[in-house]
Amino acid sequence: MLVSIKASDQIEIMNFYILAVWMTLLLTLTGGSNIRCKRNDNEAWSYRGKRNGPSTWGNTYPDCYHRMQSPINIKYADVKKDSNLKHLQFKNYHECVRSAEVTNNGHTAKITPDDGVSRTICVNGDTYSLDHLHLHWGSGPDAGAEHLFDNKGYAMEAHFVHINKRGAIAVVGVLYQEAPSNNTGFQPISEVLCDIKFKGNTARLRSRLDLSKLLPRLPMQFFRYNGSLTTPGCTEGVIWSVAQNVNRIGSHQLKELRSLFSVTGNGNRARRNCHLQDNYRPKQLLSGRKVTLSTCIR
Repeated sequence: MLVSIKASDQIEIMNFYILAVWMTLLLTLTGGSNIRCKRNDNEAWSYRGKRNGPSTWGNTYPDCYHRMQSPINIKYADVKKDSNLKHLQFKNYHECVRSAEVTNNGHTAKITPDDGVSRTICVNGDTYSLDHLHLHWGSGPDAGAEHLFDNKGYAMEAHFVHINKRGAIAVVGVLYQEAPSNNTGFQPISEVLCDIKFKGNTARLRSRLDLSKLLPRLPMQFFRYNGSLTTPGCTEGVIWSVAQNVNRIGSHQLKELRSLFSVTGNGNRARRNCHLQDNYRPKQLLSGRKVTLSTCIR
């Protein structure tokens, strides 16, 4: 028996199929970043898990519920210039890293120099030594960096983590916007990403890495505030220096980062929807903290 379908119903059915095709295409282009990786639910914490995502971190790591947390939205209208806050002093950052371990720990790509060179910054008269740098990136061009400038997001953020002799932490944050051409300074990292495809993979740098090329031109202006680590346990007392100028990262280089996995490589089916993307913590409340801007002396 033939069943006639009203013209209005035909249009509704057609619209449904168009929407379904469009959503499928969208998920394909974005890597399906909004689809949950079930294996992440078994981790102590994750960025997209239902039971262990950012909104739940404080259940296991109480500091994550405290008031001096990072990252934050830096609102230009509320920032005050501090004449006593001079440019950051980077020591030995121009000396290329000749040896470093590059690791996929399931949450980020981490680069730990081990060439014996002391690379330091001076913060409030104290010397902090570079421990490592790691990266946060998104599945698209407007999200991935952890800090926001007037609620504007960027594609990536690099954190240069420094520690002093007492164990205090100072982090330099640099935001990156997506660009058509590659950042040549990032290439030594890009060329080993294929070797750390899965969680637990490690590799060695094959080319010298000039960290100064990952920073905006020195001396750089920066925002200063007191915050925390942006991953559990969210330790507070961290001195943040966030570069005001935004650097650039190539679209192809971002694609390579987005191809990493947040899980071990045990079978195609087991790692479905588990690309390491959108590994950034949502912005935290400022809670009355002051954000100041350095004066730049050339």
